[in-house]
Amino acid sequence: MLQILIHILPQEIDQLEQLLIQLKYSSNYISPEDKVIVDAVLNLNLVEWDKSTLPKSFFIDKFNNLEKLTQTWAETKFEVNEDGTIQGCVSHRRRAANYTEAKAILAADPDMVFSPTLLYHLINAIKMIPDEYYILTPQVTPMWDESWRVLVNENYLHEPAGEGFKTRDPYKHAQCAGEVSIRPIDQFKFGGGWMTVISTPLLKYVGVPDGFGHYGLEDTFIMTCSQIMRQKGMNVRQFILENEVIVEDQLFRFNPYKQHLETINKQEEFKRNAHANFEAEVIKFVNTK
Repeated sequence: MLQILIHILPQEIDQLEQLLIQLKYSSNYISPEDKVIVDAVLNLNLVEWDKSTLPKSFFIDKFNNLEKLTQTWAETKFEVNEDGTIQGCVSHRRRAANYTEAKAILAADPDMVFSPTLLYHLINAIKMIPDEYYILTPQVTPMWDESWRVLVNENYLHEPAGEGFKTRDPYKHAQCAGEVSIRPIDQFKFGGGWMTVISTPLLKYVGVPDGFGHYGLEDTFIMTCSQIMRQKGMNVRQFILENEVIVEDQLFRFNPYKQHLETINKQEEFKRNAHANFEAEVIKFVNTK
């Protein structure tokens, strides 16, 4: 079983709809024997609802109807969280790492665009990988800097890194760009919510430390710990799913609820907390594993 994790804020409900429609299309290519669970959380904790002109029921109703769409092809676990336990994607991923019984976990940000065949190729790649500890990533177009070059599809290697991805049309460039295969690489590099698949044994072995709170650095932590595991002689590898290209939608993404929701932005606070605890968590991993 593959477990797909999706965390959204209320203002991202329309992006969630687009993501789930893409997954619905993608499900047409997979076998009924290929079990998938879609684990989605609607985080209502970061809105001052008494100061907002749209009620929380508006978002809850749409969220529940999107679960009905998803139930036509997958097992679902849709949760409306109001008790503060899930305030970001990291707390959602931490909980999943602790309880999941799936073979692997896929983290999906709601603004990702991908080809209809991605799910089929990811599931089949998982079946082909013999390793217990692995990371599997689709390819991307050029990103911020050259460190992401290892993930870039060959059709885009002529393009420089930089800010160009912010104006890239995701519906033109997210595609199956040729014959699909998997290729191991000698390093670890991935974006946390970029349709990245992590084997459950690896995720449980490394964990998502409580010290990181709700948002930030869990992907960097997994990369760092994977490298440490490899240095200790453990077999940990990252595989690239060649020619399945995904694109983050920064061109058409917008927030139609900006004037209707009084949101609470804790992203920088959460990131500062994660950065403050990162080194200690790595040291703890080295000393205990």
